[in-house]
Amino acid sequence: VAGLGGLLANALALLPLGRTDGGRCALACYGRTLGAAACGLGTILVGFGGLFSGDDLLLLHLIFTFGLQRDVENPCRDEVTDAAGRRPVYAAALLVAGLCLAPSPLAQT
Repeated sequence: VAGLGGLLANALALLPLGRTDGGRCALACYGRTLGAAACGLGTILVGFGGLFSGDDLLLLHLIFTFGLQRDVENPCRDEVTDAAGRRPVYAAALLVAGLCLAPSPLAQT
C-alpha cells in the first residue's frame, strides 16, 4: 500500500502542470514555448480526466495546482545551452508519469 501511494504521489507530481516537477521537466525538455503548451495540454487532459472518469483525486490535484503552483516560472540565467543528454531522460519521466496514471486496460472481473 505504501509503495502504491508513493508511486501515485510521484506520478501526480510529474504531470506537466504549472510549477510542479512535471512542469519543470516539460520546460527543460521542450523549451519555454512548447513547455507552456505541454502544461496547457496537461491541464486540459487532467481536467477532462477528472470530470469524466469520476476520479476525485485528479480534480483535487488540479485545484491544488491552480491554487498554489500557477506562478510564472523564473527565467534561468542560461536557457540557450542544451542540457547534454538530459532531454530523453525528462521525456521518459513524463511518459512514465502518464503511464502510471493511465487506467488499466484489463477489465477487473
